[in-house]
Amino acid sequence: MNIMSSLTREQASKITYDNILAVATDLFMRDGYQKTSTRDIAKICQITQPNLYHHFKNKEVLYIAVLTRFTEGIQEDLVAISRKNDPVQDRLLEMILYLLQLQPTNLMGMLQDIATELSYDNRLSMYQLFEATYKQPLTDLLKKMPIKDEFTHEEIVNFILYHLAAMMSIDNQLTPVSLKEQANHFVKILFEGALK
Repeated sequence: MNIMSSLTREQASKITYDNILAVATDLFMRDGYQKTSTRDIAKICQITQPNLYHHFKNKEVLYIAVLTRFTEGIQEDLVAISRKNDPVQDRLLEMILYLLQLQPTNLMGMLQDIATELSYDNRLSMYQLFEATYKQPLTDLLKKMPIKDEFTHEEIVNFILYHLAAMMSIDNQLTPVSLKEQANHFVKILFEGALK
């Protein structure tokens, strides 16, 4: 007996919806927005494209759903790390390692896709999500430390995220030990070079 036939229509729809999101996440994060087609997603999900469009109006709506689900919990986890009683340097290192180990994507590629592929309103919405998920927890943490007058917290956070994005784009070539070593080195340079 087919398990889908024993489910209610609502349960089967939810399973299909979640499967579409899971497959789309893998493809969008691996191949980017432009190289991922709804045809490929539907084929891997073993559904028709009209069935996919029943759940998601178009590719852009699906991409937004992927990014929204992808960032769920990340902000919460980063805020929890930032609120620990450990030294700021240790918390920053933990945040960086968390993101490196969690993120299955090229962050710069994702931001490029948002900038070039989404409508204006969706682009704004995704940038706000990015700000809340990634930038704000880092900014809140760094505001607990004095910084040199020639820097702003926003500049330091942008510097961290650009470096982190570069580390993410090559993480498949590095072992977890070397990621930790690279993150430690980066935090040491940051704290000895930018912070008082």
